[in-house]
Amino acid sequence: MVTRPLIIMFLIWAGCTVVFLTGAAFALEAPRYRGLATRGIEIKGVVVAKEPENHSFIQYSYEVHQQKYRGVGNAGGVNPPFGDLKPGDQVRIYYDPKDPSASLLGDPRSQYASIIRGIFFATLIGPIFCLLGLFLKGWLPGLARRR
Repeated sequence: MVTRPLIIMFLIWAGCTVVFLTGAAFALEAPRYRGLATRGIEIKGVVVAKEPENHSFIQYSYEVHQQKYRGVGNAGGVNPPFGDLKPGDQVRIYYDPKDPSASLLGDPRSQYASIIRGIFFATLIGPIFCLLGLFLKGWLPGLARRR
């Protein structure tokens, strides 16, 4: 027989799961990277600057339909490592044809797969910590911690 406290605990867990899933998807920009992974078009970009003091970012520029765009990303993967790049070098980037200002330095499929793993992790771990916190505070009905 399922008791009322277990039903309430399940509903709290389900609510936390939805909150963490939604929060992680938007915090990690999943819709943007999904668009790049599914529709992305590969073109050549040009290294504009290197930022060794700022997470080793590479600033790059590219052109779509005679419109210039700029982006920032990390080297490596399908492109040479950070230390091998210099301003003026060509790099592989992907842009979203629905929004040419959305771009990524490197392969968007691997980036999107990494984001999905992050969302999965947050959705798995977040609700567990929520329930644990509620339990330790004695706020779960019927499961209050004995003192």
